[in-house]
Amino acid sequence: MKPFSASKPEQRLLIATIAATGPLLANKDCYTDHKVALMNAIKEIRDWKNASAYLIKKGIAPVLWYFLSNDAEVKVIIPERDRMLYKQTYLKTLTRSMLLYNAFTEVTSELNRRNLKVVALKGIYLAEALYPKLGIRQFSDIDLLIREDDVSEVVESIKGLGYLQTASLYSRQVSEKLEHAHLPAMIKNGVSIELHIKLHAALYEYKLDTEEFMNRAIKTLISGSEVGVLDCIDMLIHLCVHLDKHFNGSELQFYSWLDIVVLQWKNDINWEELLARCVKYGAKKNVIKQLVLINHIFKTPMLPFNYENSIISRQTLRQLQLHLNDNAPNITSIHAHRTYIKSIPGIKSKLVFIGEILIPSKKLMLAEYNIHNPRLYWLWYPYRWWKFVTSAVRSITFKA
Repeated sequence: MKPFSASKPEQRLLIATIAATGPLLANKDCYTDHKVALMNAIKEIRDWKNASAYLIKKGIAPVLWYFLSNDAEVKVIIPERDRMLYKQTYLKTLTRSMLLYNAFTEVTSELNRRNLKVVALKGIYLAEALYPKLGIRQFSDIDLLIREDDVSEVVESIKGLGYLQTASLYSRQVSEKLEHAHLPAMIKNGVSIELHIKLHAALYEYKLDTEEFMNRAIKTLISGSEVGVLDCIDMLIHLCVHLDKHFNGSELQFYSWLDIVVLQWKNDINWEELLARCVKYGAKKNVIKQLVLINHIFKTPMLPFNYENSIISRQTLRQLQLHLNDNAPNITSIHAHRTYIKSIPGIKSKLVFIGEILIPSKKLMLAEYNIHNPRLYWLWYPYRWWKFVTSAVRSITFKA
């Protein structure tokens, strides 16, 4: 397989930063080689203003700040202005993280008091468990996995703490078809909590068994509150399918790559058990594809199983470059809407669904496109249609 090389220096710096983070945090000897690659990527940068803006946008600036704080050789080759920018970004992330952890403790303490099982997903656990300091790993909300039978009691408990549940911006008919894996967000003082009753939406070929994942969850303390977390293998599977969804969408979360890289370096993975679970849940193709891609890009520990080189196609690498360019087609969205439309009985009901997706309410348009002048919301409809058409056309040529 031909080595992948991003087209722009700031993109190569992003990749080198993520690649070096795992060995650094796991205290591996190979960090020296990754550090050389990182320093070479830094020396390539000529337009630091553009490079720093890119790293901040991708959520990786706090990670680079950690390198500056711990390695003088890396620090001295980055301009002071940009070092200060990374520090400011880290401090903003730290402040936001502390707010989220305070809310997490308040909510989970109340749920524990009521003996309601909760499993912490993604950022709220990983930011504390994988990284040496809060503020290195960005996350914007709190994801909690709960049992479907407990939904009413959990929602009422959180409402009792002053949280308000947002209403769906679609009609009930469309909302039911969209089959989100989580309930509408619950919000208080700028903190958003997403209550998941499934690990993913129903439209995907793989079927992760939520109850089995919850039963295998391990009790741990997060910010002083006892909750469940997915075991290492389940966590890696969940992170990979979540990453795969976004990889085939228009917005790739680069800290998801970072999490998987660090998780692999810091843990002895039982690969035989991981493959067995992937096969059981029909997720082998999606998980292996992401693990192989990550190994190819970030030089993570060699994967101890056989796979076909064709698993990383030219289309996949092209999709990767488009993500780095912020120009990837939203294959997931197009596939999802096509699946939903097929599942709706009757032409009239299909047309109602299509109509509301193409011409949604004013309230949805204002929220989705962050429109500042409400009276001009209708001007965004042609843009919405253009995005749908271009994504549909481009998705035909991409089977990443």
